[in-house]
Amino acid sequence: MGPDVPGRRRPVGRADRPADRRLTAPSAHRLRGPLPGPHRFDSDTPVEETLEAFQRVVDQGKARYLGFSEWTPEQIRTAIDIAGPDLFVASQPQYSMLWQAPEREVFPLAAAHHMSQVVWSPLAQGILTGKYLPGRSAPAGSRFADPATSVTKDVVWSEAALEAVDRALGTAPVTEPTLATAATPGITHRDRARP
Repeated sequence: MGPDVPGRRRPVGRADRPADRRLTAPSAHRLRGPLPGPHRFDSDTPVEETLEAFQRVVDQGKARYLGFSEWTPEQIRTAIDIAGPDLFVASQPQYSMLWQAPEREVFPLAAAHHMSQVVWSPLAQGILTGKYLPGRSAPAGSRFADPATSVTKDVVWSEAALEAVDRALGTAPVTEPTLATAATPGITHRDRARP
């Protein structure tokens, strides 16, 4: 580990920089988003190497802030232990009325280290829109009809969930907001979801 420099993020580890190569050339376009960072934890690369590469991205001015998506509490703790609490400013877990697992550990851990939540799939990957009906297969062209895009289907898809959504939508007057409209503020405005 290098020395701490006041006003700068702490450097991490030493590596022969293959992680840097993955952050250049074809993958560089991924750093252009509003909050770049690893989309998923890379268990094939030593975490020290990954963190060092992202540290350099910030130090070189290629990104001001970093976030991560779908990391487990253990992965978050490891990153904090190695790089310190300032490298990442946001966590992006899947979170909806049907999938609230991040409330147990990810939200409290991130809040304790002043990381924001930028949740994805507040409509439970379309389940809360009513397009998926109980007792039927997913409609052609939908996310869950395509094996390539339905990899997390098991997290939110169940007959019980589809029936509950169908009941909610079937009883709502046309002038009322849809369940999808009602679900989003319920997720984005919960105190635990926004530390």
